[in-house]
Amino acid sequence: MSFPSLASKGSHYLYTGYQNTRVSDDGFQDYFEGTYNNSGSKQLYGGYFGGNYAVTDSLFVGFDSSKTTRSSTTLSDLSIQLGWYHSVTQQVELYASGGVNWVKPKRRSSCRNDSILDPCNRETNKNYDEGFIGEAGAVVSINERWSLQPFYSYTDTYEHGLNSLGVVSSVNIISWLAVDAGYDYTYSKNLKQNTVRVGARFSF
Repeated sequence: MSFPSLASKGSHYLYTGYQNTRVSDDGFQDYFEGTYNNSGSKQLYGGYFGGNYAVTDSLFVGFDSSKTTRSSTTLSDLSIQLGWYHSVTQQVELYASGGVNWVKPKRRSSCRNDSILDPCNRETNKNYDEGFIGEAGAVVSINERWSLQPFYSYTDTYEHGLNSLGVVSSVNIISWLAVDAGYDYTYSKNLKQNTVRVGARFSF
């Protein structure tokens, strides 16, 4: 059964773009587990890059990576997954996947008197972790050009794990190019994180 969307898990594509991540007040303590916490929400800016390859007519391999930062805090993420997909109709495709997730938060201590000639000896806090990630979702074709991909994912990194709910909107421009806009909400014991993505998807 053919599926018209470039976002189909039965397609081969790469995607990339701009990412903005907002971490809620007290949210960083779930990443740093006591070595650092934030007062007030923090905005991080950066980008993302990922891809999908259909191995068979029911299996796919995908990866997703991102890196966002501000003056003192950086948050990096990479996941690689193997998944199953199935077209229920020509408009609806379901999928489920699982794999490995690496999360790398890094915090550099601030310094008031930092300069090029006399740089501060800044301390850096790192609390890297890795664990299993599972994801389930759908690709829904609204019309010939527009599709939506709602999804839920869970990774067992850190003490309480990370849950994410999101949706990606893809609009086909030409046969090999789509414009993407996505939002996801990640939550844990203290964390409430909002992420917005805007970019492009290239099929091959």
